[in-house]
Amino acid sequence: MPGSQQPTGKQQGTLHEQAPATAGMQNFNHNLIQCLNEKLDSVWRYNKYIQDSPHDPCRQLYEQMMKDDLSHIKMLREEVSKHCQQNMFN
Repeated sequence: MPGSQQPTGKQQGTLHEQAPATAGMQNFNHNLIQCLNEKLDSVWRYNKYIQDSPHDPCRQLYEQMMKDDLSHIKMLREEVSKHCQQNMFN
């Protein structure tokens, strides 16, 4: 759209302060949830890639990436759980 601009970092902070009820959650919590979502999506995709791959080295690569992401998912879930227990999601 001509003439429309995205807010800068400072403007976004001001918008957040002016509309905290619509902000949803703190950035650090959003980042955890976003990262968890990306890792979960990747694991789902790796399963498909493994099924589709006729080439053992590629399959092994996807399996290792999936193993790594499953470890990251565990770490992220634990951190989200800590934030919930510490009442940091308000």
